[in-house]
Amino acid sequence: MLTQVQRQSSNKIIYTCIILLCVWAVPDWGQSGSTDLPSGKQSLPQGFGGTLEEFITLAIENNPGLSSSHHYWQASVEKAGYSGVWPGPLFSFDYTATTSGPQTGDWARRYALKQPLPLFGTLGIDKGIAGRQADLDFFAMQARQAELVYEVTSAFYDYYYLGREAETVAENDDLLALWESSMTAGYKTGQRTYLDLVRLQIERSKLDNDLQGLQDKMAVASAHLAALVNLSTFDSLPLPAAIAVGDAAISFDSIMVLARLYNPVVRSRQMAVERDRQGVRKVKRSWWPTLSLEVDYTEGRPPDMSGMGTKNRDSWMVGVGFEFPILIGQYHSQKEEAASMYRSSLSDLAEENNALIIRLKAVHAGYLDAVRRLRLYRDEVLPKARQVISVGYASYQGGQIDFAELLTAQHDLLDFQLAYERAIIDVGLAKAEIDMLIGWPEKTSGKK
Repeated sequence: MLTQVQRQSSNKIIYTCIILLCVWAVPDWGQSGSTDLPSGKQSLPQGFGGTLEEFITLAIENNPGLSSSHHYWQASVEKAGYSGVWPGPLFSFDYTATTSGPQTGDWARRYALKQPLPLFGTLGIDKGIAGRQADLDFFAMQARQAELVYEVTSAFYDYYYLGREAETVAENDDLLALWESSMTAGYKTGQRTYLDLVRLQIERSKLDNDLQGLQDKMAVASAHLAALVNLSTFDSLPLPAAIAVGDAAISFDSIMVLARLYNPVVRSRQMAVERDRQGVRKVKRSWWPTLSLEVDYTEGRPPDMSGMGTKNRDSWMVGVGFEFPILIGQYHSQKEEAASMYRSSLSDLAEENNALIIRLKAVHAGYLDAVRRLRLYRDEVLPKARQVISVGYASYQGGQIDFAELLTAQHDLLDFQLAYERAIIDVGLAKAEIDMLIGWPEKTSGKK
């Protein structure tokens, strides 16, 4: 039996603990998360050379979509850290008092501490599910980064192609300007007709219009590239310098092996299969009983049944509890749900593998076609087309061909030059898409 002084001292300690627990249970009173939206960079960093690698690095560091995937993965990692840990004890307190009737003045205070005791490895399953989800989100982040690298590469090459197209059109216009100067002099001496001069001037006007349209398209391409690297200003970026893509042979079997090993989307599907397999195990064990250990301390004054008065009485109680689920129908539904999710994940994995094969075949075929076109225009068509222009102009000067034939040869040269530049871009884009589908580990290591 506790004395009055001891009881008052213990009450103060207990009340203090209750207040501290309440304060601890509600952290960060009066605080809230930041709602500031991330802003883009105002300008390119010092010493920026405008290479593809620099744009890719800048995009990985600043792209908000990739940043979102990175933070989502970090949240999954934090969740995996506290999933499957031993549950904390539960504290409860209640106070009862009688204010009327023959038992007026009776009171009781009860303090209880309950510790759940999970059995049969359920904590390990919870941690395994959270861990596989974190792995899934990591590979989803890798897939987003691989996709971002491809998007930046595609935007970079488009911007480069438009610049080369504008440069090629300007070069052809310069050539026509030389012809116009020579033809104007010939017209004044009666050696050239007015019709040929007008045709040439019309052609130059068309090229000038094409050049203005290309400049508008370049502004759009520059803004697209700036958005991918999260620049807050869409001023014209520096035009990319000459690019070298190469035309080496690529074996389909080798890239298929690498894609099966490293493709982040396939690996995320594999993690989903493992996660849902653990989910089936968790549902099966949810039917098993769980234990709990509880300690109660009660102090108070019991009812005075004799009318003689009673003294305060304290009591301790230690108990062990079992909990059994009784909703059998709900359990069977949950089991079927988990099994269906697992089968769905297996189907998604098979579907992703099939889609990967089809897409790799298409990209590989596109790469081979682009390489053939690159070699054709570089090694055969363009040298001969330039020769036709040189010989054709001399023939026109000698009166052997008319101006329409020379103009047709000039059109062909412009088309062949642009087709060659397009082949270069297609080779680079095919390589970039192959890299994206493979998901090279060093290129998709995650945002630092």
